[in-house]
Amino acid sequence: MDCIEFNGKINAYLKDELTDEELNEFLLHLRSCPKCNEELEINYIVNEGVERLDRNKADYNLSAAYEKAKEDSRRYIAGRKGMIRLSYIVGTLMFWMMLVTTFVFLRITILGS
Repeated sequence: MDCIEFNGKINAYLKDELTDEELNEFLLHLRSCPKCNEELEINYIVNEGVERLDRNKADYNLSAAYEKAKEDSRRYIAGRKGMIRLSYIVGTLMFWMMLVTTFVFLRITILGS
């Protein structure tokens, strides 16, 4: 992802509308581009500040909230990657269990006759 594409996805990120793949690419670019990190922080602070004013929320430590939001996004992606790996492992184990069960069944059927 380049800076232009990143900037085009800022609003979708702030609204939590990015797909998992888009979010992963977005976060990867964010880690390597201080300019885009600054741009996202400005947008986040403005949007979150307005929301907090509307809700009369007293906590205005928006820089800390921005860092927490980025960390939450990173954790979400890491969790999703972990779940995908786990599903592959479980699928592989299920395949081998079915194969062994079929082999044992056929062995019992052939020897049992």
